[in-house]
Amino acid sequence: GSFNSDCTTLFVGDLMFDRSAPDAVEQVQKELEVNFRKWGDVEDIRVVSSKAIAFVRYTWRCNAEFAKEAMAGQRLGRSKCIVVNW
Repeated sequence: GSFNSDCTTLFVGDLMFDRSAPDAVEQVQKELEVNFRKWGDVEDIRVVSSKAIAFVRYTWRCNAEFAKEAMAGQRLGRSKCIVVNW
């Protein structure tokens, strides 16, 4: 992020999922969408399966702020405690 622009993208780490499943990325993406959409309009979700991370981009900064606080440290699928940062 920059001091001159509002960051609306969250980093989500420590994702755990079955990488051998043929639709693993789609499952994780759907689960992220269901859980993060509760906090506002999600524009995009990108899952990097090789690193077990994802990026969730919101339309508005305030929604991203709420989601960051609400979702940090939560269980998500097989993950016992996800990391959510800017």
